[in-house]
Amino acid sequence: MQKHKKNKQANPKQVTIELNDKKPLSALKTNRFQIWIIALFSFLLYSNTLFFSYTLDDTLVITENKFTKEGFSGIKKILTTDSFVGFLGENKNLLPGGRYRPLSQISFAIEYGLFGLNPFIGHLINVILYSFLCVLLFLTLKKLLLFSQKAEWYLSLPFITTILFASHPIHTEVVANIKGRDEIMGLLFVLSSFLFVLKYLTAKNKQKKIILWSLTLISFLLALLSKENVVTFLFVIPVTLYFFRKEMFIQKTISVIPLFVAMIVFVIIRTKALGFVVGNNVIQNELLNDPYIHIKSSEKFATIFFTLWKYIQLLVFPHPLTHDYYPKQIPIINWSDYRAFLPLLVYIGLIIFCIWGFFKKNFIAFGVLFYIACLSIASNIAFNVGTFMNERFVFAASLGFCLILAYLLLIIFPKSKLQNSFPNIVKTILIVIIGLYSVKTFSRNFAWKNDLTLFTTDVKTSQNSAKVNVSAGNALLEDAKKEKEDNLKIKKYNEAKAFLIKGLKIYPEYVAGWVLLGSNYVYLEDYEQANNCYENCLRLSKTYPYAITNLKSLGQIAFNKKKYDITIKSYKILLKFQGEKAETAYWLGMAYAEKNNIDSALFFLNSSLKLDSNYYQSYNKLGEIYGKQKNDLKSAIYYLQKAYNLNKTDVQILQNLGVAYGINGNFNESISYLEKAIKLDSSNYELYINLGGSYMGIKDMIKAKECFNKAEHLKSAKNK
Repeated sequence: MQKHKKNKQANPKQVTIELNDKKPLSALKTNRFQIWIIALFSFLLYSNTLFFSYTLDDTLVITENKFTKEGFSGIKKILTTDSFVGFLGENKNLLPGGRYRPLSQISFAIEYGLFGLNPFIGHLINVILYSFLCVLLFLTLKKLLLFSQKAEWYLSLPFITTILFASHPIHTEVVANIKGRDEIMGLLFVLSSFLFVLKYLTAKNKQKKIILWSLTLISFLLALLSKENVVTFLFVIPVTLYFFRKEMFIQKTISVIPLFVAMIVFVIIRTKALGFVVGNNVIQNELLNDPYIHIKSSEKFATIFFTLWKYIQLLVFPHPLTHDYYPKQIPIINWSDYRAFLPLLVYIGLIIFCIWGFFKKNFIAFGVLFYIACLSIASNIAFNVGTFMNERFVFAASLGFCLILAYLLLIIFPKSKLQNSFPNIVKTILIVIIGLYSVKTFSRNFAWKNDLTLFTTDVKTSQNSAKVNVSAGNALLEDAKKEKEDNLKIKKYNEAKAFLIKGLKIYPEYVAGWVLLGSNYVYLEDYEQANNCYENCLRLSKTYPYAITNLKSLGQIAFNKKKYDITIKSYKILLKFQGEKAETAYWLGMAYAEKNNIDSALFFLNSSLKLDSNYYQSYNKLGEIYGKQKNDLKSAIYYLQKAYNLNKTDVQILQNLGVAYGINGNFNESISYLEKAIKLDSSNYELYINLGGSYMGIKDMIKAKECFNKAEHLKSAKNK
């Protein structure tokens, strides 16, 4: 590792940087120029996201989070509850360990309070924060990496490291997904706190030291409130000081005390909000929330090391990228698989190298240590993070990789013989790498335009993921609903069906997937298959609300289309999984009545009244059956009167009573009920026909004629 020069570069602003034309340029002006380049470069890289919609996890914290959508008044609830309560609800099982990241969600609530649901504002803030983060990274590295470099300003180690970090495509998920702001804010406040630590070490004034000490504490607390995984910097920052600063141990120790004080404050706040320190004893029985749930420990750790190797692969060669690494995109492997034991050997080697390099203060060892430390909390080794891996998990860790790559190209490579033979090779390599990174980042952003583009793009990469296949199916399903042309609508429904079926083949226990496939079959009017899908869902989760609601809806759709067998099947499925309910028995009675199976109809209608004696709809239908099918007017009027006593504003009950009394010859009663019905629904021509008949019964032909004329007028208007 290149040794630092104490005296010559104690203050970077006093350094003179030599350009190719040998004209001196002050470091202060160079810094400003570099800052503007970094800010503009990082902004332009993500400028195409500004007009994108909300995507993916934005539903969790923005579009479907009730606390966020309360605006400013929701901030108190955000500060005092788990981050997912606003989406899942108080009584839902949250994730193991809980999630407490209020700061980014508060920013979303403020946005909502000022602008409503406006994705442009959300994306704009993300891009600005990312640009600011990159600038802050450059300033921190300038203050930290005091290397003696006789090179052009654009080949300085801090500048190139920052450009590599800014352009790395693995960051697209964090920046392009508005929800990723928690990662950006977390690292931004970490760098702020670290910059304050570095300034503290060089400050001479005691009062200034106290101010910087306080700012360090506040910044790191804000970082923790943004994303808990920044806790790794309690290790990273002291280690970084050990590697790069020459101050005495006691000075360094005092400078980082605010970090640990902030951590204590955060733990107190988090415990008060969630009610526990580390674990909330929530046990996940769902593969999509715990991919290791059904496998042995040996297989779990073998698979973990496979994913740890994939992180390195994506950092070196970031293609293809995807937001989804859910089961079964990552294969479950054991230690006999080279994809497990070779990465294990690599990481053992890296750890040994870090130990050796720690004592030697080797720069590359520091970069590796930085990477491993930042990734550790999301590696699944110590904590289950709910998925095999995610590209956003290496957001901060990727800085370690960028430091190593920049150091190799700018410090190590120039000393090689190859540099003498090809003096411009470093510049060429950097242009190629940064160019490819930038093109990949900008093009990858387009996948995040909306849920439809994201899921249908990433399903091509994550072909074995149940989640993204089902998500792609759902997105196409929603898109088909908006389609006006019938042929295209059917085509999209069939495309959605294919993805949903594939997702369920991968993971047959995917409860939500069965509901979506059922809904897809409903739109395709394949009601038999829809019933089967909802039944499969309820076999897995007998109280799943969407399956229950959709089955009821399907039963009524089928009833309106006179497909009574489908209605009967739908409600018998509900009867099987929900048990006896008045509504279920009523609709079974209704369907059997339409099929003219009077005995079954009477059985279920009477069953509904045993379950709920106030279920007036059943009394009404019993009245109809006794009047129309059984010609028992006495019983018909008895049941209809029962229905009327329970609901005096139901037009159908009033009409049925009017007709029954009319047939029975009690025309005055008939007229009374029919006129009450007309007051509630004056556009129903059948009511006027029945009323006219009753007036004829009492020999009032003038009123009878008025009613018939009114009925004819209403019928003609309706037919038009």
